[in-house]
Amino acid sequence: MSEFLCAVLQAAREIIPLLAMREEHLLQAGAKGAGGDISIGADLLCEEIFTKHLSHIGHIDSEESGFIAAGLQNNKDFSDKAQTLSSRDLHQQVVAIHKSTQIDCHAHQAARNDDKNATYQSVASLEKPTPKANKPIIVLDPLDGSDNYLSNIPYYGASLALCDGTGAVLEAAVINYCSAHIIYGNRHTPNATRIHIFTQEQVSLAPTRAKCGVFEKAYSYPDIARELYVHKLKFRSLGASALSLAYALEHNFFLFCGAIRKYDALAGLFLCRNLHIARGADFLLVSQNKQVFGMIEQILSKHHIKQI
Repeated sequence: MSEFLCAVLQAAREIIPLLAMREEHLLQAGAKGAGGDISIGADLLCEEIFTKHLSHIGHIDSEESGFIAAGLQNNKDFSDKAQTLSSRDLHQQVVAIHKSTQIDCHAHQAARNDDKNATYQSVASLEKPTPKANKPIIVLDPLDGSDNYLSNIPYYGASLALCDGTGAVLEAAVINYCSAHIIYGNRHTPNATRIHIFTQEQVSLAPTRAKCGVFEKAYSYPDIARELYVHKLKFRSLGASALSLAYALEHNFFLFCGAIRKYDALAGLFLCRNLHIARGADFLLVSQNKQVFGMIEQILSKHHIKQI
């Protein structure tokens, strides 16, 4: 198990029970984050915990706070995030409980990351992790689908991409907080793996016979949604883009119309790098099915949504 994956599992084990409490401070809106959205208390809590577990590995480029230097905790006073006494107490209890089932980060040596011939590069239309540095950079969305969390809709997670100083992705993990699973991949293995956060049971993911795809932000593009319906391409719009993108490994397709941010896309695109992918300034399309992929490309072209 790599050091990165070990740290992600440990952070997720702390975060899931805290989110389940749904305390008032977790639902309160705060300031606008680095990604452009308003952060809520749950966003900041998740970021705080990921920073604690991951900052020794490299710098963090977070959707909430932006750049966090390696080796440092986010230096914001967490009391300003309205953390309550009860959640602090639970946090300590969770840490104590998991000491007895601590993940052994050194049980297996991490795969070597010094291969100079890695072929995967971060997608050109997405911003590369900034600022550039010799240390690795982790691109982090600590709570993908925060509106779902606010609305008590059980579909939200996190997205993490570990990149080298040039922006090439080395490892990626997308977390589903609700099912307690991580979809994980690294550049040395062609297939992503689903890992249960608490049992560590692992299943290698492979293409499936999926009936539905996911069209995020479909409400903003009714003409395209209508065309998909005409072509009998069933879809759902689930409200957590990073999570939905990673699930393109199992769903019929993933379509996002609009400008997608690196925080939402970098990890998922790495996990889906062996699928059919088309991208433009205003869309991202991923599918395991070549025929479906071609049909949707034609629909997008008809509506003047062009590839880069």
